[in-house]
Amino acid sequence: MAYPALSGYVAAARKKKHSDDQIQQDLVAAGWDKKLVSAALASDVDLPVPLPPPDSEANSPRPVVQNFSTRGLEFIIMFIALGVSAVALGSILHSSVNALFGSSEPILGSGGSVPFATSALVVAFPVLAYLFLRLKNAELAKPSLRTDASRKRAVQITLVVTFLVGLGNVIYFVYSLMSGGDNNSYNTFGSSSANSLIGNFVHLAITLAIAGGIFLYYWRDEHQDD
Repeated sequence: MAYPALSGYVAAARKKKHSDDQIQQDLVAAGWDKKLVSAALASDVDLPVPLPPPDSEANSPRPVVQNFSTRGLEFIIMFIALGVSAVALGSILHSSVNALFGSSEPILGSGGSVPFATSALVVAFPVLAYLFLRLKNAELAKPSLRTDASRKRAVQITLVVTFLVGLGNVIYFVYSLMSGGDNNSYNTFGSSSANSLIGNFVHLAITLAIAGGIFLYYWRDEHQDD
């Protein structure tokens, strides 16, 4: 890498009839390395940029702040809306199963779970649908968006969470069958027991349909690039 400033200064100083000794003294006093100045005085070509000393501030580590890209932030918001919508839909369906099989226990605590879940779904799903369509169109117009770091992180987190939800519920359902206890020992996705083996199996199926559907969609979507 050429560094014309030093040679340019030497040429300009010589035009002003400054002696080489005076030029060298001025440059050294300004902080230039004496050997580099001597080389500049002996040459008319541009010189390489001198590296700063190892202990200089220029070589010290600097903190790096990572920010989401504009599109990446939209992906993050979309996946948050997806999570809220999935939990709300699951709560509504689990409540229906509980009512069908005669469970009197509420899903998410004491009363009011279905209206709250319905409200969450009504608010979150339009946000999810809008951003999903918007980002899909953006990806079709500019395929490089699929490699956006924020999108990648959001998809990977979604895959891990949905896999753990599905795996955990299957393990616990099998455990409830093998433990020899009554059929009321199994609870899924925050729901109360449906008071029957069939009801508990339906709970499991609902959880796997929601979490597994999200997992399979993004698993296939990510592997399209391969």
